Amino acid sequence: MTIDEFLKQLHGVKKTGAGWTARCPAHGDQENSLSVGIGEDGKILIKCFAGCPFKSIYASLNLTPADFFPLRNGGGDLILNKTVGAPGISLQQYADAKRLPIAFLKSLGLSEITLYGEPALRIPYYGVDGEEIAVRLRVAMSGATKFRWKSGSKPRLYGLQRLAEARTAGRIVLVEGESDTHTLWHNEFPAIGLPGAATWREEWAGHFDGIAAIFVVIEPDNGGEAVKRWLAKSRIRDRVRLVDLSSFNAKDPSELYLAAPETFSERFEAALKAAPAWTVQAAAEATENRARWWETCRELAEKPNILDIFVATIRESGVVGEERNAKLLYLSLTSRVFSRPVSAKVSGPSSGGKSFLIERVLAFFPNSAYYFVSATSERALVYSEESLVHRFLVIAEASG
Repeated sequence: MTIDEFLKQLHGVKKTGAGWTARCPAHGDQENSLSVGIGEDGKILIKCFAGCPFKSIYASLNLTPADFFPLRNGGGDLILNKTVGAPGISLQQYADAKRLPIAFLKSLGLSEITLYGEPALRIPYYGVDGEEIAVRLRVAMSGATKFRWKSGSKPRLYGLQRLAEARTAGRIVLVEGESDTHTLWHNEFPAIGLPGAATWREEWAGHFDGIAAIFVVIEPDNGGEAVKRWLAKSRIRDRVRLVDLSSFNAKDPSELYLAAPETFSERFEAALKAAPAWTVQAAAEATENRARWWETCRELAEKPNILDIFVATIRESGVVGEERNAKLLYLSLTSRVFSRPVSAKVSGPSSGGKSFLIERVLAFFPNSAYYFVSATSERALVYSEESLVHRFLVIAEASG
């Protein structure tokens, strides 16, 4: 059974970010208690948040557990369920839209398959040694659900087989998606593609060892901001230069190429030469942010009695008789930005209000500033040293 066939049997279906919600068929549902999604293996995943067991749900629809597993194509490969509403895309349509020769695309391993009666592109991902390590299916030219991974495939970097030529060139361009990568390869620029702006995994950083210059195309959208966020934490950042194509009225290499294929190489090379180093850009943005933040907090920061203002405010939230402890916690959390931050542990009898006090103090800080753990003898805290950098750990513990 396909996902669209399953959804047709439900009532009140609504699309969510990663799946759908619907009224659960196993009870008199009035408000979409059923969550529906698709797992990495292609299986249809369902969960009733009202508590109905899986058996009750499939039995109420006259289905069996086998109906929730993906189909197989003639070659025996598991194929993910069809994206609802995907119109399909042929290799010719893709070639025409990207203005790339079909022969060139076929040389990269792209092929056209039929998926649930519609054409789709099969895009193989190769490893460093040229072996096929994953397959991505393109089922539409545009839209939020134009890509699907073949069952068993996991997100990878696209173009690992071309890393050797990048090391020879001493540079590589990191872009989002396969089509930008195809455009750059067609124009003889060494490139590698991210399967999504926010999909970076730090374990991939090793692939870029030995490459002196890493040009990262930053698109002017949320994806571009996502790339900047993971870059700030990656060890490749000191070799990165940020490429902005907005001066050419383009958001990515494909758009720049489609505007004028005959001058693409010249214009893209100019964009690479103008790209600032990540370190320079990050320093400039940090300076700008500091200035903006200071204007936001200047009035309060320049007051000589901040702790008195804090105590008056926290009393309004219901904290009474704990002003001294509240101030100590506030100062301790503020010390997280110092080279030697102060640690704090709040101990007291069970149900003595420790968690309440801590939660009220933490409300004065952003969520990114701390981890709050209520520790008991039955629960253990497991964390990595790296995860606590620039964060403060607060533990509420019952004495005895």
